[in-house]
Amino acid sequence: MLTPLRRSGEPYMLSPTQLYESAMISAGGMTNRLDRPECAGLVERRPDPKDRRGKQIAITTGGKRAIDDLIGPMVAARRAIDLRADAVGAGDSQRPAQEIAHRPLGTLSSPAVTSPGVNGS
Repeated sequence: MLTPLRRSGEPYMLSPTQLYESAMISAGGMTNRLDRPECAGLVERRPDPKDRRGKQIAITTGGKRAIDDLIGPMVAARRAIDLRADAVGAGDSQRPAQEIAHRPLGTLSSPAVTSPGVNGS
């Protein structure tokens, strides 16, 4: 199980080893996957206070903002799908739900659920 480390008042941090083991990729693969978000200012490598050879990966304020920017539209899209399924009346049949799942997100907007990127705006 992945156990994040936390210093008092600091964000959760994980070692690259914890990250690549949980993602089931190689150490080199994780290094490559961390380089881009680090260059973009989304995460940062910090020294591990318990192991001077080790590093900890911490999400930055910009990384948290990026996550929030992604999660909001995803939640809104899911709500739109759920509202459309209710309106279609999925009942016992999976057919309406399957039809909804394959529609472009822009077609799933509802007056009760609006979010940038979900209804094409």
